[in-house]
Amino acid sequence: MENNVTKKSLPPYVILGLIALIAGLILAFTNSITEGPIAEHKMAALQETFSAVMPAADYKEVSYNQSAYPTVSSIYEALDESGTVIGYCVTASQQGYAGPVAMTLGVDPSGTVVSAKVGDTDFQETTGIGAKALNPEFAEQFVGLNAATDGAFEAITGATFTSKAILGDVNAAFGSFADGILGKTGGTIVFGKNESKAAAPTDASAITPGASLRGTADGFGGPITVDLTIDDQLNIGSLTVSAPDETEGLGKRTEEEAFTSQFVGKAIPVNAEEIEAVSGATISSTAVIDAVNSAQPAVAEILPGAVLEGSAQGFAGNVSVKVKLDDALQIESLTVNAPDETEGLGKRTMEEAFTSQFVGKAIPVNMEEIDAVSGATITSTAVVDAINSAVPVDTGALTVEQLQSITEGSVGLQSNGLAVVGASEGYSGKLVGEFTYENGALVGASIATAKEEAEAASEAAPEAAADGLTLTVPGFGEADITVSVTKADDGSVAALTVDAATQTPGLGQLCAEEAFTSQFVGKT
Repeated sequence: MENNVTKKSLPPYVILGLIALIAGLILAFTNSITEGPIAEHKMAALQETFSAVMPAADYKEVSYNQSAYPTVSSIYEALDESGTVIGYCVTASQQGYAGPVAMTLGVDPSGTVVSAKVGDTDFQETTGIGAKALNPEFAEQFVGLNAATDGAFEAITGATFTSKAILGDVNAAFGSFADGILGKTGGTIVFGKNESKAAAPTDASAITPGASLRGTADGFGGPITVDLTIDDQLNIGSLTVSAPDETEGLGKRTEEEAFTSQFVGKAIPVNAEEIEAVSGATISSTAVIDAVNSAQPAVAEILPGAVLEGSAQGFAGNVSVKVKLDDALQIESLTVNAPDETEGLGKRTMEEAFTSQFVGKAIPVNMEEIDAVSGATITSTAVVDAINSAVPVDTGALTVEQLQSITEGSVGLQSNGLAVVGASEGYSGKLVGEFTYENGALVGASIATAKEEAEAASEAAPEAAADGLTLTVPGFGEADITVSVTKADDGSVAALTVDAATQTPGLGQLCAEEAFTSQFVGKT
């Protein structure tokens, strides 16, 4: 009899489990092999993007509020060779029409965008439509926008999804940067024409005692102009605002003393957080602050043959220019000094191949007429900005002998209204001058040595007491201030009284109080 043998086999679920286990092990093994190269590839692509928007020696990732800004991929510090932070790279990505649309911004430490790049290895938007975002002209719209202020850019026609993704990217990037780096609330970016460009900051060399500066910025209804003076402590001594196109009862109130008086005594740049904006006129108020912080010397008409000097912020540091004008008020020669810019890139703006383009052009120079140095758009633009903001400088000095024979209206008068005064070789002593101005320009002067001036004063006022002096001078608004000084035996100030009744209460009138006048006692 034949025996039946029952064959035993594994249950199907066990077989499936084994297959799944083996497949999982294979996938895990494969992933372990490919994970590193994939990560390295993505990081290399990221580094390439960073180098395009913010070239640096190294990049270091910094933390930010990821839960508040989930679409922000990363924020990296851009470091120079010494480890100093020169800027930041901020990347954000949102879903577009066909896939994720990434946006990387190169931002300087103040939050101003210096370069931008759209797209990464995952970019899949439609050719000829959404892919227009890859054009450099589109990304240039974002240069000059600041993470803490409002702004706009023009959307791509016919590419609504792509444009909205980029809009979300920029607002998320600005929000995370302003919050995490600047400690402020981020600005809001909308669709529209971008009129915002970073204004050149006030040149530190222009902030001298008694200097007069003028600045402009776009307000709500039109340009707003400010005129300010610098006091002896290098702070704002006075401020006048002209806002002719702003709304009555709102923006035009920036012209009133209640607003402008807030600036008196403050140093430039003024911190916006220290200024109370006019209620309902934030844009106009901010424009005044921007105009003050970008104010430059108020100069007279530039004359043929004048030499001008100017400066602007480049990629890595200050870029300065020296311009010589010809008889037709066009540029005759240009010298650029860019010591901090990158070798082989920004430093090439100092070469004749670049500077020769400006010869024969009138100021202001149109950037569109200039071929920027390849890879150094920021530095090239800084040269143009420096030229367009350049002011006349003195080109020489007069000798003592010349000064003593000066006739009215000369005194080495420069085209910016400055008088050039200098002593001949070997001369020691003081020079005393009396200058006459009309509308801010020097029109007349008389010069004498200190000894001659003293003798003239003695002859003109023999009745003046030996131990006392009184003088009336124009103060704010050309209103008279009278100062009386009593001298001690050693010639120092024994007492000082000031009559400043014509000045503003709470401001100019304070110079009559002992807290101010007592500072002069004991001084010669």
